[in-house]
Amino acid sequence: MAEEPVFKRGDNAAATEELKKALDRRLEGFFAQTGEVSTKLAGPPMFWDVVAVGPFQAPGLEPGRVIEVGQPATILTYVYLNPSVPNPAPGQNACDIITGFGAKIELNYFTSNTQTMTAVPALSRTVCIPTTPGQCWYTDYWTFVPQEAACLYETNICVRICNCSNFYVRQYSGFARWVQNLDYDLIFGGVSWQFDHPIRFMVSDYNINALAN
Repeated sequence: MAEEPVFKRGDNAAATEELKKALDRRLEGFFAQTGEVSTKLAGPPMFWDVVAVGPFQAPGLEPGRVIEVGQPATILTYVYLNPSVPNPAPGQNACDIITGFGAKIELNYFTSNTQTMTAVPALSRTVCIPTTPGQCWYTDYWTFVPQEAACLYETNICVRICNCSNFYVRQYSGFARWVQNLDYDLIFGGVSWQFDHPIRFMVSDYNINALAN
């Protein structure tokens, strides 16, 4: 059974950091134990994978996929470069090959409002992560604060690998198809991975302080 995140209550900032560390450990184990998991990227088979977790919120604000306007939520994206394919020998595996030429990993978060079928630039993002020779996994934590309510937002994460001159490397483009729903952990006490499924979340305009006034 996968390790469950354990964190202290009360201090949201500290608890969120502990949750991030627990998620990092879980994802490392996920790739180490599941050799057949693939996001079906355009590159060579199993050279690399990308998965997403969330959105999740600080303890006390769950469920993570039902967010109040003005509350922060976080999406974790995890990119894995396979150190065993095509050959685990040093310099001959995907991890060493990709990180050996100064590659960069470009992540693009594209969010749409499914009610209006329109793009939401305020909830979209681009980030470029430099690779380190021999380092096989990379994480990106994106914390956002929605300002407009909607029944359902949808976020897709597209990934590209660039060379040291910032040109996209042919065949190294794809998108996240594995998404983990941490709310399933909260309600049922188990890990829920969804395949070929974008990130979806609701933003509610319910405000208890406004009602009190």
